[in-house]
Amino acid sequence: LGVVTAIERGGRPVPLAAAHHAGLVRLWFDGRRAWIRTAIAASRRRQRLLARAQEGALYHRLVRLWLAVRRPAISFTVRLPVPGNGGTVARQMSPDAFDANMEWWGRPLETWALNLHLNGASQPVAWLRLARNETGTWRVEQTYVGHRYRGGDQDAALRRQLDQMLAQKP
Repeated sequence: LGVVTAIERGGRPVPLAAAHHAGLVRLWFDGRRAWIRTAIAASRRRQRLLARAQEGALYHRLVRLWLAVRRPAISFTVRLPVPGNGGTVARQMSPDAFDANMEWWGRPLETWALNLHLNGASQPVAWLRLARNETGTWRVEQTYVGHRYRGGDQDAALRRQLDQMLAQKP
């Protein structure tokens, strides 16, 4: 470690003291900084209000009604994590091709995820992550439903698909 005593750029010295701006420039910077802080605070308030509204029964009824009217095509995929990548890389397959008792990379499968997609979107709107417990049975380790779809019974659809998949495969 050391102490910076001088800076040169292109052979010319650069002052180490903070730049002092003229009155109008300083006023502009101060106003801009205040505007950014206000915009961030307003965004946080808006996010808190939206989250509170999405937890309510009225929002849940509206989501169910919207999904009933739109009738989106629901599809499922299974994601198997590739070992050694911290779960960031995964292979995706259809539930029909998946077997919970299969070997993955020469070892028994330890964890996998079931994703729910609407209208063929590449990003899932809800998912379940499962892990094998000490007795060898599968347990739900984590669940997620996107904020926009909370209350729309996507978690119930995932559970039904999971039960169907585990019941079909011995």
